[in-house]
Amino acid sequence: MIDFWSGITGIEKKQFSIYNKPHTGVNKKFGYKGCITVSYGDSKVFKEVFIIIDRFIKYINNAGLV
Repeated sequence: MIDFWSGITGIEKKQFSIYNKPHTGVNKKFGYKGCITVSYGDSKVFKEVFIIIDRFIKYINNAGLV
């Protein structure tokens, strides 16, 4: 998952942390890449977050996932 989200967002792998949610008994779909949460603390990062969101939307559209 870290490789996937790092590639999509352009964020270095070392910047990611993993949250292990307790198992809910619901199986994941094949190819599910997990969810991403982004935390930031200043306006420069705020702008970068929206650039990343734009990249992700373009990726989804190009991959035909919508």
